[in-house]
Amino acid sequence: MQESNNRFKMNKWFIISIPIAILIAVFGVVLFLSKNQSFLRTQKPQDVESFKLLEIEESDEPGILSQNQYLSSLDTRIKVRQLDYTIVYYAKMFKLNPAVALDIAHNLTDNYRSEAYNQDFIISTPGQKWRYGPYGSYEAGIVEYVRELYNFPQRFNTTAEATRLSNDITVSDKYVNGHIMLSNGQTFEKFFGHICDLYGMDKYMALAIVRHESGNMTSYLSRYKNNIGGQLVNGVGVSYPTMESGIIAEVVLLKNLFDRCGLDKTSPKDLYTFSGMYVHGTLSEPSPDWTNKVQFFINQNHQNDPF
Repeated sequence: MQESNNRFKMNKWFIISIPIAILIAVFGVVLFLSKNQSFLRTQKPQDVESFKLLEIEESDEPGILSQNQYLSSLDTRIKVRQLDYTIVYYAKMFKLNPAVALDIAHNLTDNYRSEAYNQDFIISTPGQKWRYGPYGSYEAGIVEYVRELYNFPQRFNTTAEATRLSNDITVSDKYVNGHIMLSNGQTFEKFFGHICDLYGMDKYMALAIVRHESGNMTSYLSRYKNNIGGQLVNGVGVSYPTMESGIIAEVVLLKNLFDRCGLDKTSPKDLYTFSGMYVHGTLSEPSPDWTNKVQFFINQNHQNDPF
């Protein structure tokens, strides 16, 4: 009997001790978590300051940019990206390989860091530089660079096969309210005027020359070859892959001819003299008939202002 009572007491204490042990364990866990959470709340994130990319205040600490340095670096990165995008934008108009056009431009301008490039905006090999510029903007230099890369890849120590994605001709046959719509979303006249403005070319006069030479954009060359100025090489009409590239080619040609002849491209005052060069290839044989017809379209352009 005594042994039975002892077993009963032991079982009783064992049963009572189980909840007490559980309570102690729970209390210990809660205390630990409470302390741990308190630690997390008061602990600074791991050396947050060391992750800053720049400091607002000037600092001599290596690896940290000052505000002026950062802004200068940011401006450089934005400029490089803009120039790259501009080259790609115009290279696609000529169906050139953008990667090849970019690679050549980067090499010739030291990734746009060349002091000479940032003064004259010319992208060219040293031996061919005399042919170009200086230009009034980066975009003007890029436009002629892309046009030259298409027409004369050998001047950049490459070939048409290496630079062109396609030799196919894309015809712009979409019209809205009588205006040719280009693939870039602009009207023919709007884009034409923009390219003229890049080079300080009188756009009313340049468009008048195009309207006359193309039969007001009805000629075979203009409609199916994107040759809007009647350009011939050895008596054969030149073709361009898109209307945008044809516009660029014609405006740059006019600009170069006016400049080479020492004539004023900003107004029609030298148009009569220029007619000899455009029609006969020499200033000594101006064409009154050509001049009068172009002047007619100049007057129309000023009246209608298609730009």
